[in-house]
Amino acid sequence: VFGAIRRLAEEGDELAEKLAFRSLPSIQIKGMAEPVVAYRPVARGTSRRRQRASKVKSDGLVGKEEQLRVLDGHMRALRRGAKDTPGRLIVIEGESGSGKSLLLAEARKMASRKRLRVFEGAGSGLEQEAEFHAWRSVYGQLFEVDPFLSEEHTRRAQVLRQLPPIRGERGFPAFALRMAPLLNAVLPLDLPENRTTAKMSYDARQRTTRQFLLRLLQRRVIGTSRRRARPTVLILDGGQWMDRQSWELAIEACREIKSLLLIVATRPLAEQVASETRAQLEQTFDEGEHAFRLFLKTLDKQDLEDLLWHELGVQAISDELLDILFMRAGGRPAFTVALAKQWVAEGLIQIETGAVQLVGSPAALAASPPPELVRQSITGRIERLSPTQQLILKVASVIGESFSAKGLMDIYPLESDLSSVPIQIQALARGELLTACQEEGEPGYRFACDFHWQVSR
Repeated sequence: VFGAIRRLAEEGDELAEKLAFRSLPSIQIKGMAEPVVAYRPVARGTSRRRQRASKVKSDGLVGKEEQLRVLDGHMRALRRGAKDTPGRLIVIEGESGSGKSLLLAEARKMASRKRLRVFEGAGSGLEQEAEFHAWRSVYGQLFEVDPFLSEEHTRRAQVLRQLPPIRGERGFPAFALRMAPLLNAVLPLDLPENRTTAKMSYDARQRTTRQFLLRLLQRRVIGTSRRRARPTVLILDGGQWMDRQSWELAIEACREIKSLLLIVATRPLAEQVASETRAQLEQTFDEGEHAFRLFLKTLDKQDLEDLLWHELGVQAISDELLDILFMRAGGRPAFTVALAKQWVAEGLIQIETGAVQLVGSPAALAASPPPELVRQSITGRIERLSPTQQLILKVASVIGESFSAKGLMDIYPLESDLSSVPIQIQALARGELLTACQEEGEPGYRFACDFHWQVSR
C-alpha cells in the first residue's frame, strides 16, 4: 500500500492521463452507514485523435518529447534521492524561435507538480558585462528581498539576519558577516567595504565572491544536520547573455551541491558564449557526470501540422500551405506560428469550420515579409556574429538563397580574410544559419530558411 501511495504522489499526473474509472455496484464498508460507490481503474483508449491531442496539450510543446523525458527523469531522481542525488547541469541549446522558453515553462510546471522548490534567474542583453548578474533574481528569492518594496536599510537588515554560520562556526556567522559586502554583486544592498574585502585584488574578489555565493546556495539546498535537504530546481534563461562569472558559478554549483538540478537555456554555445567559458563547459560535458546538453532542433512537417492544429485551433491544414510555411520558417516553431498568425491578420488565409483556407495566392504567401518579431530576432543574432561571418552572409545573400562555396570565394571582397572563409562558413552551418547542399554539382550551402536570406540582404 505504501508503494502505491508513493507512486501516486510521484506519478499522479501521468497516471491520471492513462486511466479511466468504470463504476461498479455500491458496496458496504465497515463503519459507513450508507453503501459506497466503487470504481475500477481501466486503461484509457488510445485513438489517433487522443494521441494527437495529448501530443500538443502542453502549450504546443511539439517535437520536444525526448527533452521532456530527460528533464522528467532528472526531476524524478532528484525527488527520490534527496541528499544523495548528485548535482546536475542541463544546458538546453536552440536558436531563437526553437521553443526554449516554452520548454522552460513546462520544466517549471513539472517541478511544481513534483513538489520541488524552484528558483529562477536570467541573463540580460543589457548587462552582459555585469558579473554574476544572471543570479540576482535567484539570491533575491533565496533571501526574499524585494528591491521595490523595501528601503535599503531594511533590505540590509533582512539579509544580514539570514546569513548562516560557515566553515565550522557555531552560532554567530562571523565569516559570512565579513564577506557580506561581496553580496552587492547579486543583491541591492550597497554594503560598505570592510578591511577584509577592501584589500582583495580583482581576481581574489571574483574567486571569493563565487565561493561565498556557492556556500550560501549550498546551505539553502542541502541544509544542516538539523534541517532536511530541500531538492531544488534552478532555472536560468538567456544563457547567451550570461557573463563568465555567472557561468562559472553554475558549473561549480552542479559539481559541488547535491540535490540541485540546474537548467540553463541558451542559443547555440558555439556562437554565443565566450571561448574560455565554452571550453570550460565542453570539459564539463566530456566528464559526463554532472553536465548534459539538450539540443532543440527544427520540426518536420508532421510536427508543424500538430503545432498549428493547437495554435490556430484547427483540424485541417492543406499540404500546400504546410509546404510554404516550412519553406519560409524552416521548421522553427515560433517563426512558423508568428507567420501563420500574420497571414490570418492580413487576410491571406482564413479559418472556417476548423480548417485553414487559402485566400491569397501561393506567390503572395511566399513573398510576404517576415513578421517583425522574427526580423528582430534574426537581426539581433546576426549582429552578434563576427564581422567576417556577417560579411559572408551579406555576400551570400546577394548570390541567392543557395550558393556554391567556390562562387562565394570568387566574389568575396576582402583578400585578407579569404583563408578563414571556409572555416567561418562551417561555423555558420553549425549554428544552423546555413545548411550544406550541392550547388550545380559543387559543394555549396543554402540559407537555413527563407527568413535568414531575406534579413541578411
